[in-house]
Amino acid sequence: MKRVFVTLLTCFLMFQPIFLYAEGEESEETEQTTQTTTLGPDIKAPSGILIDAETGTVLAKKNSDQLYDPTSLTKIMSVYLGVENLKEDRSITMSKETFESYDHTKNVIWIMENETISFVDCAYASLVQNANDTTAMIAEAVSGNQDAFVEKMNATAEELGLINTHFSNVFGSYAEDQKTTAEDMAVLTRKAIRNKLFKEAFGASGHRIAPTAQQPNARVLANNCEFLRDGTQKYEAAVGCKIGYNQESGFALSAVAEQNGMELIAIILGGENENACYEDARTLFAYGFSEYQMLSISPQDIGTKTIEVKEGDKQIADVTFKVDQGFSVLLPSSIDKEALQSEIVVYNETSSNPKDIYAEVQFKLNGELIGTAEMQKETMAYGATLTSPEFPDLRKIFDYGCIGILFLLVFYRVGRILMPPQ
Repeated sequence: MKRVFVTLLTCFLMFQPIFLYAEGEESEETEQTTQTTTLGPDIKAPSGILIDAETGTVLAKKNSDQLYDPTSLTKIMSVYLGVENLKEDRSITMSKETFESYDHTKNVIWIMENETISFVDCAYASLVQNANDTTAMIAEAVSGNQDAFVEKMNATAEELGLINTHFSNVFGSYAEDQKTTAEDMAVLTRKAIRNKLFKEAFGASGHRIAPTAQQPNARVLANNCEFLRDGTQKYEAAVGCKIGYNQESGFALSAVAEQNGMELIAIILGGENENACYEDARTLFAYGFSEYQMLSISPQDIGTKTIEVKEGDKQIADVTFKVDQGFSVLLPSSIDKEALQSEIVVYNETSSNPKDIYAEVQFKLNGELIGTAEMQKETMAYGATLTSPEFPDLRKIFDYGCIGILFLLVFYRVGRILMPPQ
């Protein structure tokens, strides 16, 4: 059984409902959430959201379903498709068509026509330096051209359930029909950071691209997001960040932070300026890390349970239930962890057929059921006949042998009776 994450959310008001999510298999359908205007602390930006990266649970939000241009956060999708479709040892050469496909006056690291660099360098440059030239190279390497790549971006958005997101270019350049929401961008970021290479590039403070035949000097890149660089805005808990801007929609930020065993994702859209985005993200992270806690329940905490299977008075098998991996529970810090309990419940316990017996572990908070997870089953049968693939059953050999000897004796006796006298 895969690891199951149980997420428990309660609020501090008595009438606040409990939200429960279970995630064993990959599940995207729970990542879209019902919206209210505001949950959690207020932020300056018109739109933002904070989610738990482990479970996708929304911890705070403000107008998170409102449409905004994603600006260069678009590159989160572009690089995600790159890391999902290209091998890390792939090298990419800047073609003439790609070289002519973007504005050379901004957001470039000056990759020359016919210059070759690694795909890994392209991924880092696109996220760390917001480089349009390397993003264009990724698009061509994945789909052959940018139009086909944009189609793939939108198809992937649909697959992920990003119902309010549409891309019209690979870079994040402003376009009237390019849109997203804080909620959708949080889901996309959560999906992308599950890829090891993406998360490493997303969290890099800088990157160095070795000299090439066309560029004799190394390119040394510093991350545009100040959360990851030394300075007044450095945020020690940050493990990933991308910031973007255009005149039409303002500033946008996607950031990931880890603390106290929790990993949170904050999205800010429509920010007034860069520093305001950082302040809003800090506000959301501070709220999440202070108001919630992640608790772990080990297989030892849950234990095992064995059921005797009988036919009448005869025991024919033992069925043992267990879990092989632990559970993680997210709940408000105000709740005492001792209030969370687990119990193994067995169904069809009196059946004489082990296949009919199954069990689940139930999680309860102050005695109230908040979630369940299926348990593994091991069956030990008793009274089975010893057999071997190389030799027949010994009892059958004995039985057939006796029959054969008896047949010979009868044949001999009858033969003596029928034999004429000498």
